Amino acid sequence: MKVTGKQRKAITVTLLVTALLLLAGAGFHSHKVFEIEEDEDDFGFMTFTRISEFQLTVDSTFQGVDRIDGRLYSTYDRLEGGGGKRPCPT
Repeated sequence: MKVTGKQRKAITVTLLVTALLLLAGAGFHSHKVFEIEEDEDDFGFMTFTRISEFQLTVDSTFQGVDRIDGRLYSTYDRLEGGGGKRPCPT
């Protein structure tokens, strides 16, 4: 089966549009990252922070987020602003 120029162009445009839609969707997607509470002063409520897909990727690379029992937990205090560049674990 030979692909014509018009078919190749249609496939290329379809793939480009699909890729752009996936990138846009990931840009608006956020994740709940829960805080590990040492004290029980919060009446049993779990506090969380919403982070972007990009921030989750960076945090996961530098061991800033762990998955425990299907939930994401932060390994550092996000309120301190210590989430900047950390040394690479590799």
